[in-house]
Order: sequence, then C-alpha cells, then structure tokens
Amino acid sequence: MNLQPVPNRLALPEVLPTDEAAAAINRQPQTLRKWACLENGPIRPIRINGRLAWRVSDLQKLLDGESLSAAPQPSTPVKTPTAPAKLKQSRPAKAKTADSADPDEAHLGRFEKLHAVDQARKARKANSTETA
Repeated sequence: MNLQPVPNRLALPEVLPTDEAAAAINRQPQTLRKWACLENGPIRPIRINGRLAWRVSDLQKLLDGESLSAAPQPSTPVKTPTAPAKLKQSRPAKAKTADSADPDEAHLGRFEKLHAVDQARKARKANSTETA
C-alpha cells in the first residue's frame, strides 16, 4: 500500500461561509450579505445550494489592498443629464359623489368630511323614518 501525502492545498478551504468571511476581513456578516444582494461590494460571492460562499482568494486580495471591483470601470466618464427629471403629475381630483358633504366643507380634513357625511346620512334616515 503506497500512501501519498495530502497536498497542502486541501488544508485551506477554497470558500468560506459569510460569518467566517466577515470575521476574516473584519466586517459584519450583514455587510457581506448587503454586498451580495445589491451587487455593489468589492467582492462577489458564489452560491452553493442557495447559500453564499466567499472565495478565499478574493478575500486575500481584498486584504492585500487589490482592487476587485466586479463591475468594469468605464474608460470615459459618464455624463449626467442636464435636463431636470420630469416630475410625476398629481392625480386629478376625484369628482364628488352624491353622498359627499356640502361644498362649504372643502377646507375640512378627511376625517371631518367622513364625519359630516355620516351625520348627513343619519339626519336623512331620521327624517325618512319620521315621515313614514
């Protein structure tokens, strides 16, 4: 039986889970999760069975100060639009229904309008039961 020594490469994992990777680069695990979700961090994770895993080589490069920006940097500066953004137009006012309160109550808030409508309904109901 011929036994061969285990290569040193197997001693270190190729990827780390989020908690261990965060500890290795002195960050909170939630920071790494945010980088993964927003895809805006200096390193990108890989997914293994739906879980985030972080390459040890990327973590080491990050610690060494190398730029690992996953998104390519544009060679020319991006021009920002000079025209102001188009504002969202407000909705037109709803037409008043037959149940709405008097137009004199336009200055009232929503609660007061609902209360006035409720009072008007009660008064009409009271008048209709008295005449019947």
